[in-house]
Amino acid sequence: MPGFVGYLSSKNDKKAEIIPVVHKMAQSIKHEVDHRIDVNSIIQGQVAWGQVMLSFMEKTAGTRKYEDENCSILFWGDLYNADKFTINGPFSKEPPLGKIMVDLYKQYGRDFVYHLEGDYIILLFDKKEKKLLIINDRLGSYPLYFKVSRDNLFFASEVKALLVTNKIKKALDYQALADYFSFGSIFIHRTFLLDIQLLPPATILSFNLESGHFSLEKYWDVRDAFGSEKGEKADLYEALRITFNRAVMKRLKGEEKLGLALSGGLDTRAILSAINTDAYPLLTYTVGVSGCRDERIASQLAAVKKTTHTFAPADEQYLSQYLPYARLMIFLTDGFYPPFESTEMLAYNALRNENFSILIRGHGGELAKSSLAWPYQVNKLVMDLEQGEGASLGEMLRNNGSFVSRSMKWENLFKRHYVPVDWKLIFTEDFYSKLKGSACSSFHNLFKDVEGILPPPDICTFLYLVTEINRRTTSALSIFRNQVSVRMPFLDHEFLTQLLRMDHRYRNNTDLHKHIVSRNCPELMRIFDSNTGAPLTASPFLVSLMEKYSIFMERIKIKGFLHYQSFHDWIRKEIGQISDILLDQRTADRGLYNLKGLKILLEQHVNERYDHGYMIGSLLGLELWFRMFIDGVENIGGNN
Repeated sequence: MPGFVGYLSSKNDKKAEIIPVVHKMAQSIKHEVDHRIDVNSIIQGQVAWGQVMLSFMEKTAGTRKYEDENCSILFWGDLYNADKFTINGPFSKEPPLGKIMVDLYKQYGRDFVYHLEGDYIILLFDKKEKKLLIINDRLGSYPLYFKVSRDNLFFASEVKALLVTNKIKKALDYQALADYFSFGSIFIHRTFLLDIQLLPPATILSFNLESGHFSLEKYWDVRDAFGSEKGEKADLYEALRITFNRAVMKRLKGEEKLGLALSGGLDTRAILSAINTDAYPLLTYTVGVSGCRDERIASQLAAVKKTTHTFAPADEQYLSQYLPYARLMIFLTDGFYPPFESTEMLAYNALRNENFSILIRGHGGELAKSSLAWPYQVNKLVMDLEQGEGASLGEMLRNNGSFVSRSMKWENLFKRHYVPVDWKLIFTEDFYSKLKGSACSSFHNLFKDVEGILPPPDICTFLYLVTEINRRTTSALSIFRNQVSVRMPFLDHEFLTQLLRMDHRYRNNTDLHKHIVSRNCPELMRIFDSNTGAPLTASPFLVSLMEKYSIFMERIKIKGFLHYQSFHDWIRKEIGQISDILLDQRTADRGLYNLKGLKILLEQHVNERYDHGYMIGSLLGLELWFRMFIDGVENIGGNN
């Protein structure tokens, strides 16, 4: 993924060859032929950093970096309030983001970060204090991994760039693996390797070149954003609509062509409703299996707004390449996004054929309808809990969140329930003993941060933010960011702060989305919602009726009612290829898995009584990661 790499050494050795190391790091995250590399020496033999850019960003590269006698700075991402700052000196048509950062730093010191609104990572080297600052935005929109020791700091936007330095010990983090096999992602700062950490959101990393002093300082806490603002629902919704529309408009600025990943649901529909497509020509695309609800509904939405629309089908040719795409997904995401749902790679392919550079996506829309924020939905049980009933809530949310370690068992066509995956069956005794209890520990550490502070519904939203948005979504976006720059209006700081301040009862259902759409573009209200099978104007009774009808039609596989992806069915078709990897001797030699147990798990999935798709996808993803990142069987030093 395009981004940053860098190397600092506190040893004052001007003969040290650090530029070749940084260039090698940059080469390892250059995954497309047209990606551009720019590497700079800040202090000879001690400090060097570089960036890998999308080709369209090269023309503005000069505006994102700046250097004077006091500072060197490199800015990555989007600053949405750049027009608020007065810049000293001449500048081109593009906002001189590097100069903005330097001027703000001189005026406010490290507190300049409080004046920024955007999605970014900033590298700032203070020449007088001989100190590097690495700063990310409040939600950690771009991953930044680092390895620190007393004498050195390595950092990069991908783990593989750190591995090519040959300075990383490959000891596994079993706490992270327990998270992975329970929750499908890793919590907070952890990675699969103990030696490598992820920079947490809203953090200032500081490394002093002379003393070797290292620190991490949190400058914003999402817990402080929650509230229960009083007011009439209609007034609060209208204020939020205005803020949301402004958030969308901020993300349309610039000269690059715009694209929107359009589904048949509500999040991208709300975004679409806020865009004047006459003033901002828009290309839209949808991915999924042929005959899915999203294909039909998205084309209707696109027709109303007169966008140039395409559909990328998950056809047999695509599905037959499941394993190669799974490998590529693991490679691009450093293994942090398991091959659960292969539509990401379908979208990745589709983006190669689309003629736009800025992709608008609807991530974060679930925060405005928390009853649908899977797997931490705010349901009636959560709403009925009082703030003091933390133990009951914690157990419920841990069970909901640990979806990988639970499988679905079908009793008949309509009746199903969830059963735990037996870790003792599929893991060796030694590996099981290292994982046991660890995942619960990670979850409870997160839960304790908010227990007794936030009401139960807000605890659900908090967990969704710090696990699904901060880790899973960011990992998924690493795929798309190899092709385009991604912007997400629902995660706009002004909108999100205003949303979370509102009483949780007003952001629990789809009412806010419907208000935004109905006021912005009423025509879109009449088109069905792919999640319910009913138009947005339908009564609750009709929605309930249509939802049951849609589920029935989907179960009997009627075209036009299919779900956009059928991942667990795809795994059944490709079980031979998956078995060849999971039951291979190389896999067995790791000492992690009980191959007899894995065979039973695979057979149960094939006979369709059990749906072990999430666990099988996780097992496959980790083994592919081992082969690429630990064994070195597959090249991780560049994929051009």
